[in-house]
Amino acid sequence: MRSTMRIMGQVFRFGAVGVLNTAIGLAVILALQNGVGLNSALSNLSGYLVGLTVSYHLHRTWTFRHRGNAAERAPRYLISVAVSYLLNLATLTALLWLGVGATPSQIAAVGVYATASFALGKWFIFVESKPSELR
Repeated sequence: MRSTMRIMGQVFRFGAVGVLNTAIGLAVILALQNGVGLNSALSNLSGYLVGLTVSYHLHRTWTFRHRGNAAERAPRYLISVAVSYLLNLATLTALLWLGVGATPSQIAAVGVYATASFALGKWFIFVESKPSELR
């Protein structure tokens, strides 16, 4: 029961971080594009980089409460983002190929991305080291 409550708390925090990093990333995109006059592609890239950074740090410190070295886990985070995106793209492509409409396919693909991202965060990126692995 305690384990279920812990995971439910992590799922809630994971979703909250997703909403927050999306809002911050979009704010950066719009500020650079509309306020500074930076072109759309560079504004988009900048917003996504800020969003990824915010997401990484909040997931590490709040969602999964990982106390290990942040720099050591960052490469795992980037791998996780890439794997989650590839699963998202594969889901989208497969569903479109099967004749599922664009909107339901996108919604399913986002669900796959979120599920994969959470699972990788919990069991690959922010997993606690075993005592024998500690320095």
